[in-house]
Formats: sequence, structure tokens, C-alpha cells
Amino acid sequence: MNVTWTVADAFRQDRLGAYGNQSIRTPSLDQLASKSTRFDRHYAGKFPTMPTRADHPTGGY
Repeated sequence: MNVTWTVADAFRQDRLGAYGNQSIRTPSLDQLASKSTRFDRHYAGKFPTMPTRADHPTGGY
């Protein structure tokens, strides 16, 4: 199994075509999302971004 974990702290769900936005074009991300598993209910546990990224692989909070 191959896993690619993409973390981008500047993407909002309502700004991507893969989530239904018709006015902003994100064709490469939309194509990737169509072939991938999307997690629609993932929430950041901390702020700022760097400590939150450490939580992703460990499941820590």
C-alpha cells in the first residue's frame, strides 16, 4: 500500500473544486481527490501548525 499524506494549512474545504466550489479552479487537486480517500471531518487539535503536524502520525492531542 502506498500512502501520500498531504498537509496544507491554507486550503479551506469551501475553496476547492473537489468539495463543490465551481468558481475557483483547482484541477490538479480535484484529480488527485477523485482518486483518493478524502477525510471530511478532520480537525486540527492545536495551534500553531507545527505542533499539529506532529499529532497527525501519532494520533496525539
